[in-house]
Amino acid sequence: MPLRRIAWVLLGTLLGATLIGAAFYDRSAWSGRMAGESTYLMQAASLADDFDLTYTRTDFDRMLLADLGNPTDLSLVSSTGGRRISYDRPFPYALYLAPFVKIWPRQGFAIANALLLALAAVAATRTLERRIGAWAPAWVTVLIFASVLFAYVFLATGDLFLFAVTVLAFCLVAGAAEETRQRTRASARRWLAVGALLAIPAATEPLYAVLFAAAFFAPVGEDRGAARGALALGFLAALAIQLGVGAWAGGGLHLLGASHFRFTPETGFPLVDFTAAEWDQTVRRLSALHWDGAARFSWGLDPRLWAWDGLYLLAGRSIGLLPYFAPLLLLLVGREASGWRRPLALAAAAWAVGVVILQPFNLYGGEGAVANRLFLPIYGALWLLASAPRKRRILVLSLAPVIVAAVAAPFLWRLWSSPWSEPIDAGEGYRHVTPAARALLPYENSQRWMPGGPASEHNGLMVKFLSENAWAETRRGRLVIDGDKPAELLVGSLLPLDMMRLDFGKDAPSKMLIGGGELEESILLPSGGISFRVVPTGWTPKHPMWWTPRPQWLYRFTVTLPGATDRALGFQMYGERFEDR
Repeated sequence: MPLRRIAWVLLGTLLGATLIGAAFYDRSAWSGRMAGESTYLMQAASLADDFDLTYTRTDFDRMLLADLGNPTDLSLVSSTGGRRISYDRPFPYALYLAPFVKIWPRQGFAIANALLLALAAVAATRTLERRIGAWAPAWVTVLIFASVLFAYVFLATGDLFLFAVTVLAFCLVAGAAEETRQRTRASARRWLAVGALLAIPAATEPLYAVLFAAAFFAPVGEDRGAARGALALGFLAALAIQLGVGAWAGGGLHLLGASHFRFTPETGFPLVDFTAAEWDQTVRRLSALHWDGAARFSWGLDPRLWAWDGLYLLAGRSIGLLPYFAPLLLLLVGREASGWRRPLALAAAAWAVGVVILQPFNLYGGEGAVANRLFLPIYGALWLLASAPRKRRILVLSLAPVIVAAVAAPFLWRLWSSPWSEPIDAGEGYRHVTPAARALLPYENSQRWMPGGPASEHNGLMVKFLSENAWAETRRGRLVIDGDKPAELLVGSLLPLDMMRLDFGKDAPSKMLIGGGELEESILLPSGGISFRVVPTGWTPKHPMWWTPRPQWLYRFTVTLPGATDRALGFQMYGERFEDR
């Protein structure tokens, strides 16, 4: 059929262009690697060259000699007090990467990712053709390229691997559901493979166990007991292998008695900046210094935080599922989920609830994530929910991908123009966030790793700068704005504020522009400086933050100092309340 052939050509062309882009990928202009990349690349190189998963000084030096740059972070674990140190990541992705990084040290991971994406696309298309016919390749094209998914080809974070594994697993689930009773043995082998595949994301992030739960309720018919047994056997066996290999390598995935830490250039690296004998004392010291907050349960159980996080998860300007995974709208086109697809839809909902409650300050995967990396495996599973509308309305089948692409365009055009660019743009935050997203969508106040400076205590307020031209000088007890570009601030207060006062020195300009607030008045100070009084406007969320379990009132606004082009200006900020509430 010409339609089917055209759709396949379109999908193949875009996947081929992605592979070519990966083969000629150049990261020399990047400021560094994203979180998690150094661990996976070093782990893959260790497998390729040393045939082991143990971290050594040779592994560290190998990365430098291969001109891959200094590691930005390494997640390491040891259950032997540093005598054997292992990579604190499951090994399947590194095992897949090993031959590619051996042949192409620089672009190998991107080529491997591009091939994974193509494999998942072909498998999903062949599976969906039985449900939506010749339009399946067009729908899969939109599922990939009208979301942020394709940008993960250029990141060695393992996220695309988890996505592809999940897609393949649920393609097998869909195939098993259509098998006849005469193929019981083949079906058992299929469910065994599904269990083994779904153990890979579950070992990486326990919340992905909801995918196994969805698959567990998928089998129907007289043989469902045998199918579920095979599924559980494959899942448990693969999980045990991953844990066993991790333990053998020197630590494993947070095994009992193991100490683990995410090392950065600021903390120093084992066997480089401190010896193996200093492992335990160094990890204890660093864990105390780099404490990320209280237990997730005690902070996550707050209805106000749930409500705001639910909004941010769906429509946040940097991490929102609706703007950056717009092809989810395709799933609403077809018939309602039934049979084995209903548990899959429920599993996706369970994941969303789980991530909001258990990870309230990191809904998206942290530093360098393009939109929401935690959602990728769930997104891959949901592909298999796609189905034809009732009576196969050709107009709906043909227009749905076009409409979805048009909806996604305002939020994806920067990725479409340069998917291989560094995820975090200095001075602008996440690069995938377009001006349309900034104007239309709410900023994710609750998220710990949003771009910007650290949160600093200042005159009873917590201040976090969201732009590069402003910062806090904690030693001098002042805040600083450099130049005449807008400086964006997030201010947290334990009490609601009616006014914020910004006091500048004598060399500050006499005019200030405010975004997200109203300038009430400016007053000359006896010292020769000037004080600006700002009334906050717009949304004022109230919920706990990562630095305190007590609810905070949160204010976000921008400050612009026209004429301050040649110097950094220090100032003091104070919160004011007109009456007790």
